[in-house]
Amino acid sequence: MDFVSIPLRWRKAIAGVCAAATMATALPAAEPSPALKQRVNSIVEEVVSAELEIKVTRRRSKILRLKQDVFRVAVADPSILDFVAFGTREVEIIGKETGSTSVTLWTGDEQAPQLLSLLVTVVKDDAVDQQRRLEYAELESMLNELFPNSRTQLIPIADKLIVRGQARDEQEATQIMSVIRENSDQIGIGQGNSGNLTVSGTAAQPFPDASQLPISSVINMLAIPGEKQVLLKVRIAELKRSAFRQLGADVDFNINEFFLASALGSGGNAIFSGTFNDGSFNIVLRALMNNGSAKILAEPNLVTLSGQPATFLSGGEFAVPTVVGVGGAQAATTTFKGFGTAIAFTPTVLDKDRVRLQVSPSF
Repeated sequence: MDFVSIPLRWRKAIAGVCAAATMATALPAAEPSPALKQRVNSIVEEVVSAELEIKVTRRRSKILRLKQDVFRVAVADPSILDFVAFGTREVEIIGKETGSTSVTLWTGDEQAPQLLSLLVTVVKDDAVDQQRRLEYAELESMLNELFPNSRTQLIPIADKLIVRGQARDEQEATQIMSVIRENSDQIGIGQGNSGNLTVSGTAAQPFPDASQLPISSVINMLAIPGEKQVLLKVRIAELKRSAFRQLGADVDFNINEFFLASALGSGGNAIFSGTFNDGSFNIVLRALMNNGSAKILAEPNLVTLSGQPATFLSGGEFAVPTVVGVGGAQAATTTFKGFGTAIAFTPTVLDKDRVRLQVSPSF
């Protein structure tokens, strides 16, 4: 098969591949000049790469025993690991943070040293992570027991502690965070050992046990709800006293959880007191309305903040002219007085399921 007999689309693809191959062979890698090679060889004797890889668990150590004396140690990234020299032939490598870095040791004669390059990888300790989770779970249970009106969740992520949930108010949120910081010595939150364990020729300082948690930072994500609002549904009804007189001066209703006691006052005003269940109250009120003994005057919905009063007047105001004498002269002023039924209430939220309500009606 010759090139002409190949379909057009395949001929274009083959031509493109051939062109790319021609360009690749036409542009070889630039070789350093002999002068440059001679200059580099006169300066650089050897490029030492990592010859041995060692794995160390985070916050633990390994002892490296050598057959030759060590007179110099260099760590590329001291934040990942640290070392302690015991004499001249023992070096302790301590894992501080997860990651990899290189360690170079100069051994033998200082005039003709031998170099050993190590690639040290620090890995996390699963046992420590499990211990941290257990201790944080214990602290979380204690916080939820101390503050039942709040919900706290502790989530350890790496060396961070995320505090989530919802506090009852700002004061309780501050108390929760204070308890967490007070327990920093036990769970490893806040400031601890600096981690600088470099000692030359002497024993290492005591390194924290694996069960002791690492240094962590607390991230506060507690939600604090705003000021609580209370909605009071009010029904102002007009009841005929004649209907009650037919039953007697004092009328008591006791239907399930609904209790109503009424007494006719000497001034002609009816005084009511009692405890109401919404369902039973609706039944009694509807029965009185169907009988023509009651009439709904207003059904307002009053909304206010916890601890703040709210008022409502079912009626109106009328003008009362008043003559006032000032310096022998008389001046007419007008004052307004209300009529009808007024109600004032002050709610106080005690808990998520309890509200203390102070109601002051006036007729």
